[in-house]
Parts: sequence; structure tokens; C-alpha cells
Amino acid sequence: MSELNYGKVIKRNNEDFVIFPDFEDSVGYNVVPKEMDKDNKYDIDDVRLYCEEHPEMVVCETDDAVDIGAPPADVVDWLNVDKQIKKDLAYLRKTDDVGYQLARHERGTQTLSSEKYAECLEVDFRRGEIASGLKQRKLDHKAELESLEQKYSERELAAWGAC
Repeated sequence: MSELNYGKVIKRNNEDFVIFPDFEDSVGYNVVPKEMDKDNKYDIDDVRLYCEEHPEMVVCETDDAVDIGAPPADVVDWLNVDKQIKKDLAYLRKTDDVGYQLARHERGTQTLSSEKYAECLEVDFRRGEIASGLKQRKLDHKAELESLEQKYSERELAAWGAC
């Protein structure tokens, strides 16, 4: 029984997997046999076993027997936006307590040094900039994916990492 949790998995073929231990925050990690990449962090046999034991975690299966080539520009753009949205969400989660620190400081229940206070104000401002348009960006991003799904096959999107 596999003891590790590889999260969501894209199975390109039995020799090539992309794992997402933290599907929301991570860009996938490619797992191939050690003969292909001796420095690979994960063991492919463990990933295969994990996929057999957790078929619900395999979000896409593709067959790379036919090379479909590099993703077109619209898919690359979508992937770049996807990556930025994930970075922004991770930043917001990571800095979630800043607003509470500022509020406690302003109420007098917590004292921040002037440097820490200035740092918190800067982070809070950045959080506001990110959060202000994030919901709409996510909605637009989802609509763009639906458009790509109409234009390209699931196999193509999975192979390009947009699955």
C-alpha cells in the first residue's frame, strides 16, 4: 500500500506522470523512471501504485505515443495566467494574518515596531491590490478554459498541462 499522498495526478503514460501534492498551490512535478532522470525526487513505482490505489486522484490520462507538439499561444497564455492566479492565492494565504496584526496594533492590543508596522502596511496594500481583481480574474480564467475545451481535445489540454 502506498504511504505517500501525491495529490492529483496526470498520467501521461505508464512511464510519465505529473503529480500535484498541493493541487491549488503547486505547479506539477514530473515523475519518470530513474533511468530517464536520475535526480528525480519521487519513485515512479510508488506513483504507479498510488494511481492504482487511488484512481479517483488521476484527473487525466493521456497517451503520448503521438507527439502533439508545443501548446499554441492561447494555451500558453492560459497557463501563465493560471500560474499567476495560483501564486496570488498562495500569497494571500501566506499573508492572511497581516490584517489582524494591523487591527490589533491599531486597537492597542498588540504593539508592532515601526519597521514591522510599515512592513505590515505594505503587505496589506499589496494584498488589497491582489484581492481586488482576483475574483473576476478567476471567473474570466474559468470561462477561457471552457473556451479552450471547445477548441482542443482533453488529451491535448492534458498533455499541455491545462487539464
